[in-house]
This record gives sequence, structure tokens and C-alpha cells, in this order.
Amino acid sequence: MVGPLNVADARPLPPDLEEFVSNSGGHGFIIVSFGSNVAVLRQSVIDMLATAFGKIKQRVVWRLKGDNVISKIKTIQFLIGTGQNPLDPSSTSPQMSLS
Repeated sequence: MVGPLNVADARPLPPDLEEFVSNSGGHGFIIVSFGSNVAVLRQSVIDMLATAFGKIKQRVVWRLKGDNVISKIKTIQFLIGTGQNPLDPSSTSPQMSLS
């Protein structure tokens, strides 16, 4: 079977996240989440990935768990330790494409 089993009605994104993705221009944005398989990343790995993500054209919404020190790259929005994912498939944004 493919697809979510618990499809819900669409919900709007939180205002700060909506502004971030709406201002992504024609390049759109990428969602980065390692799910429950990766509980905590080492700071050196976060820094390395943030540097790489900062070099691409798309904006990045990155969901992290833990108490990591986050770099201040303006094209990356971090979601730290959020219990509910504001970017689940029932969220809506004209810039979001699930694939």
C-alpha cells in the first residue's frame, strides 16, 4: 500500500513558516527530516549539512530533535523538537510539493 492511512483535511501552515516558504521564490523549498531513526545528530554533522544546504537555491525547512546550536543561515528554517509536524501532508502551501 502506498500513501498515508490517516488522511485529514488540510490545515494552514503556522504564520512564520508560511512567510518563510512563500518567500522562497521560484526555486521552492526542501523539507529535511530524518524521522525517528535518527534521534540526535552530532553538532559537527549539523554544521556540515547546514553549510551544504546554505549553498543550494532552494530554501530548507529542517526538523531537528535535541538541543543543538543552530547556524544562522537565512535560507534555513529550523523546527526544533516540535511535537507535531507542521509540514505533514495535511498542511497546505502553494510552494509545497510532496514526492
